[in-house]
Amino acid sequence: MNSFPTKAEAEYAAKSFEQAARNWALGPVQFKRELTRRDAFFSVVYFVDTTEDRTLATAFFPNCPAKSRVVKVYPRAFTFTFREALVNIFCHELGHVLGLRHEFAAQREAYNPSVCWHFHNPESVMNYYNHPLEMAVHELDIVLTNALYDYEGERIQGFPIDVVSPTA
Repeated sequence: MNSFPTKAEAEYAAKSFEQAARNWALGPVQFKRELTRRDAFFSVVYFVDTTEDRTLATAFFPNCPAKSRVVKVYPRAFTFTFREALVNIFCHELGHVLGLRHEFAAQREAYNPSVCWHFHNPESVMNYYNHPLEMAVHELDIVLTNALYDYEGERIQGFPIDVVSPTA
């Protein structure tokens, strides 16, 4: 929380992130707030990027090294245009933390192979929308993610499954 410019922004981000975690409401995966970094699987930080891009936040995939397990929220997410959508933005980023790729990954991110789990979900929180307020975790996001976590095979469409423990 020390990375945020003000205590108010840190608290707003924390409350928004906690709501995003509740919105996922997954059975096999639960998010719990830890107050110290050493006890946490990942952290949420305010990140000032020097580039002038349109990024609101970024996350990591579960199999990345521990030091890279950071959800970064950028100053643009706190602007008038996007501030009220912070919960929605964090819902999308938590999808990445859970191991989900963008719904369009197979078409637009082919440089990094992915698998479409069951079928395409045009309403998924893992899509891009005209405005982040349109992003929301839908019941189908939860059903399909739970099915993925319940899957007991060692591979999906030829890709190995890498199970990551939150204590790793």
